[in-house]
Amino acid sequence: TLEFETPKPYVYRVAMPAVVNVVVDAAPGVLLQQLLERSKNTLRANIGDEMQLMSKKIIASYAVIMILNFIFLFMTLWALRTAGKITARGNSGDVVASIVTDFGPVLFALMLALSYRVHNGFIYDHLELLCLSLYVLFSLQRNSLMSMAALFVAIFTKETAILFPLLGASICLARMDLRLGGLRVW
Repeated sequence: TLEFETPKPYVYRVAMPAVVNVVVDAAPGVLLQQLLERSKNTLRANIGDEMQLMSKKIIASYAVIMILNFIFLFMTLWALRTAGKITARGNSGDVVASIVTDFGPVLFALMLALSYRVHNGFIYDHLELLCLSLYVLFSLQRNSLMSMAALFVAIFTKETAILFPLLGASICLARMDLRLGGLRVW
């Protein structure tokens, strides 16, 4: 995946491999050595002696992927909380709305961890979730430019992101009142 040499049938998802390769190639030697040591321990625990068959670049790339995924997941949880606050704005004094807004992203992260136990995960998953969450957030805020930027990054992350505008349209329609006389914005 990182070297774009996936066996057929293949789909090259270019964003995450490109970012990981740039970071690993640009990392100073001291930092790269720290990444190698940390990654070796994790890989040894997960796959055992097969880790010795991997190159140093792949081992360091694994550490970079884990760090980036943590950052992307944290940012996703922030975006989901902010989107929750926007949707619960009418219930600002409601304690239940505040609890759901604050703990909804935490429950999402717990369910995400459960899904990885069943289906593993791919290196682009967290970036894809971040792009989707940002797209929803910016759509709720009616910020077209930022929505398009999130969509652009998402398409390079995974091609199915071309369907995001359907979600954006449903958000737009949900925020409008359809009447026979025309559209009235709430």
